[in-house]
Amino acid sequence: PYMVASAVLLPIVMFSSIRISSRFAGPMVRVRRTLKELARGDTTPMRSFRKNDFWSDTVDDINEIAALLRQVRPATSVAPNPEENLVSCGASDEALE
Repeated sequence: PYMVASAVLLPIVMFSSIRISSRFAGPMVRVRRTLKELARGDTTPMRSFRKNDFWSDTVDDINEIAALLRQVRPATSVAPNPEENLVSCGASDEALE
């Protein structure tokens, strides 16, 4: 009886866990992609998550940040490449090794 019950419940448990992990991890993948685009200086469109995804309030915050960056970037001389904005501390890389 335990094997039969396990055989019946295993597909249900697997389907539910895949569905929940998709609702949890999918939005975070999209947030990471959006943050990388913003860091590169790309203009990203307004993002939205699926209806039943977790982290739905996070997308609103990301969209606000993207809107602010769209307003600020043309007015400043900040390079879209983050490595161009780094400040050297005076030591060479060879001295640090």
